[in-house]
Amino acid sequence: MDRRTFIFKTGTVVSAGFLLGQVPGGLSVLAGTKSNPDFPEERQDPGRFPQPVLKAIAWGLNAPNPHNTQAWKFRILSDTEALMLVDETRILPETDPTLRQIHIGCGCFTGLFSIGARHEGFRAEVVWFPEGPVSREETGKKPVARLSLHPAEPEDDPLFPFIFSRRTNRLPYDGSPLPAETFSRISGLAAPAFTTLRLLNREETEAARPVLIRGNDTECRTRRTYEESRVWFRADDTAIQTHRDGISLRGNGLSGFKLWLAGFFMDGGSAEAWHSESNLSYYLDRFSDLIASTGSLIALVSPQNEPENWLNSGRDYVRFQLAVTAAGYVLQPLSQVLQEFQEMEADRLEMNRILGILNPQKIQMLVRVGKADPAFLTWRRPVEGLVI
Repeated sequence: MDRRTFIFKTGTVVSAGFLLGQVPGGLSVLAGTKSNPDFPEERQDPGRFPQPVLKAIAWGLNAPNPHNTQAWKFRILSDTEALMLVDETRILPETDPTLRQIHIGCGCFTGLFSIGARHEGFRAEVVWFPEGPVSREETGKKPVARLSLHPAEPEDDPLFPFIFSRRTNRLPYDGSPLPAETFSRISGLAAPAFTTLRLLNREETEAARPVLIRGNDTECRTRRTYEESRVWFRADDTAIQTHRDGISLRGNGLSGFKLWLAGFFMDGGSAEAWHSESNLSYYLDRFSDLIASTGSLIALVSPQNEPENWLNSGRDYVRFQLAVTAAGYVLQPLSQVLQEFQEMEADRLEMNRILGILNPQKIQMLVRVGKADPAFLTWRRPVEGLVI
């Protein structure tokens, strides 16, 4: 029986220290691990785990992440400690060659890990790169974070109630701009510690629209980058519920007859259908309509563009999205034009020019914000499958 299976079958957290005759964090045994029947089936109930670190991980898994690949895995050290590693089998090497976006997703995880831990009566401590910098070759072998929990009075962050109502919304928006006072309220609630939130003014927004459309066109018409999306496409509800990850037509805001019709033409996500001119043109036209329905754009800008900036940007971003949700608005990342693959360089530099971004600054996230109908709640893989 391997270590991961032992943890979940016996409920005992076995550390390397235990195997050497030392027990740095103590042991625990599972007891009464029943899930809440009212918990959304798309997500995992943290209450089914008695170990505090597994509870906090279960909260963290609700974080937004690129293409919903959930590129994270964990080595449990004790009931209150774990190492977080990038899952190298779930990265996006074509659209995210530097792994910047994947690290932002991991940063988002730690943001919700911390919020969930405080709800459970613990203060989370997150240390980046506890074994030193991680090279591309070391990805998945060395940790990006050490996660530690310290007892504290249970306390709900003001953003805690919005964890499950937070959705990435790819539907048309109502077109109205975000009022300045609402942006100020969102900024105050999000309280970004590592990035600057910028509400684009009218001139910047109008200048950005064609660049956003062109950037999306670039990603989709570069076959290898658009093929990467196909790999993570879940064609129907059975695939969504089986894999509990990836992107889907439901996740792109389709339902009812439109969902059925799009599914028919997508032919289960076959390469021929995915890259066909008719399906590609439909998607590009729909994206253009979404940009046209957008009243406001907001950028998260970091002072530098190093791996720690990526992770810290994720911590800020997840709080920002929760704050947007709390204010009664929705958002969608527009990440295409920020990506670092070669074909995107001209559009990325043009977006930098529009926003006045100078090296070493980096636009880590750019989102559209507005009012829209409710969006699909995406699925997450269970904790048991993420422990190594």
